[in-house]
Amino acid sequence: CQRLLDVPASANELMERETEMSRAVFCDCMPPALDGLGRTRRPEMLIGAEAFGALVMREFDVCGAQAVRNTTRRDCAKFTPLNAPPSYCSCFSAAVDDLTDEEIIEDSIASRDNLERRRDARRDSTPEPPLFEGLMTRIDRKCRLPALAQ
Repeated sequence: CQRLLDVPASANELMERETEMSRAVFCDCMPPALDGLGRTRRPEMLIGAEAFGALVMREFDVCGAQAVRNTTRRDCAKFTPLNAPPSYCSCFSAAVDDLTDEEIIEDSIASRDNLERRRDARRDSTPEPPLFEGLMTRIDRKCRLPALAQ
């Protein structure tokens, strides 16, 4: 897994973050999660492809939410805006930690869908829908305020 995701370092910070998140989900979290699925089911219990897909997707979503939390805690200083108050990282990390897996998952899906609709609109020369303001954007805006205003 690691070897497949070992790509040359990129000057693009978003690409670097995406690669790191992919490693965290696919290499660190999913293998033990899939092993856990195997241990919780008896071998003679057969399930259909749809049910199996739903179980795997749920684990994938949980791993993604976990990666968001871990990356936020570990790498906050890398994405802290200029002139942010000293409390920015503690505020941001605490707010992300307070989100449920479902909130992170739903926000991620909504953000991705919005970006895809905007891309399609540009491709089709039609008006773009407004940019989705996700949870992370709202948390960022709140945490940029001086500590007393948060």
